[in-house]
Amino acid sequence: KKNTEFKFNSMQLSMAESYLKSPSRPRKIALRTFEYTQIVNIDDILYCHGDKGYTTFYIKDNKPMMVSKVLKHFETMLPESEFIRCHQSYLINANYIKKYFKDGQIEMSDGKMIPVATRKKDVIQQFLNDI
Repeated sequence: KKNTEFKFNSMQLSMAESYLKSPSRPRKIALRTFEYTQIVNIDDILYCHGDKGYTTFYIKDNKPMMVSKVLKHFETMLPESEFIRCHQSYLINANYIKKYFKDGQIEMSDGKMIPVATRKKDVIQQFLNDI
């Protein structure tokens, strides 16, 4: 295999870094349902629920949207600094966590109780400690 090395000057690196940190950077995702494609602000996504080959998005002030892609697909697309895979079937936006119960549940801002897998409890606890 051939390794390719790229060299960037400090100005190019600085520009790239400022773009990535820019709050004006588009934070949207296109969700394709059976009937339409909707552009959604990432900040408005409360949580996602995966079930077999489908993912249902629960979006602030909107009805749920079902998309025919697996949860893992969206886990790689959404910012890992905000979205936590707390269970095999759930990906949650940490900005909407209301309460964490030690018995392994998270209450979201809309009142929905989300299960936390036993093996994910430490990850959730550490994430909450870092807030």
